Amino acid sequence: MIDIILGTFGQLLTPFLARKARKTYRFSKDWRFHEAVTYLTLYSYNFCWLVRTLTIKGEGGRRVRRSPAMAAGLTDHVWSMRE
Repeated sequence: MIDIILGTFGQLLTPFLARKARKTYRFSKDWRFHEAVTYLTLYSYNFCWLVRTLTIKGEGGRRVRRSPAMAAGLTDHVWSMRE
């Protein structure tokens, strides 16, 4: 699962992922900040991100794009960051 997440976010969130590997950034040494960024990344991917490979055919043969949370049945719509 982690490989999928890191592969998906590898290009988009390089600065966030670099914090997990490099020890030169001061804010990376603060565990609370590291944990908060990790949760935010997982939340935004699972609830706010439409994933092309999770597309299904809906009513009338139309394609319906879904987030991982929609595919798992946790929600019925794509969330905004405010939600």
